[in-house]
Amino acid sequence: ATLLLNDQLDEASRLLLERMQRAMDLLKEKREVESTTDTVRLASHDLAASLSAYVSNLTSYEFRLAYAGPEIGVLARYDDLLLDLVLAALLDNARRYVLPDTAIELRLTLHDRQEVTFEVFNQGPPVADPEKIFQFGETSHDTASNLGVGLYAARQYVTSFGGYIRAENRPNGFAIVVNLVPG
Repeated sequence: ATLLLNDQLDEASRLLLERMQRAMDLLKEKREVESTTDTVRLASHDLAASLSAYVSNLTSYEFRLAYAGPEIGVLARYDDLLLDLVLAALLDNARRYVLPDTAIELRLTLHDRQEVTFEVFNQGPPVADPEKIFQFGETSHDTASNLGVGLYAARQYVTSFGGYIRAENRPNGFAIVVNLVPG
């Protein structure tokens, strides 16, 4: 990183060093995600209350967020701290692609004895390969701040809860669907 501060470097050398730094950052992020899944603290939580409160407490001027679903009474098993990281990654992804003047929707869509399902839906462009977005390092933005770790981490965390996550193109937008074990 200190070599990048050297203003005597030619452009090709600077780009190479930036790529090397990004690769090291990616490996560090991946290691942190994988070590976090080893310390998951599963418990039964009211997912409806958590999602409703998450939306109520989120104050952002960059996008609108709406919650659709029951306010309380839907129990699921997850690590509440890691669920916040999952939601942040899903919303960050949706925020980048949502159409102007439309809201991102956090929907608690199904709850039965087999699984509890919620989704983050946004009106926006379809994704060419929905499964690919969960791969480590996959990103549509080639910036130093976007390492392509967020959705990878979300999948790792949801899997550590005993659930699964998938992405779907819809006729009027795109959704990331999370299934959790009932609590």
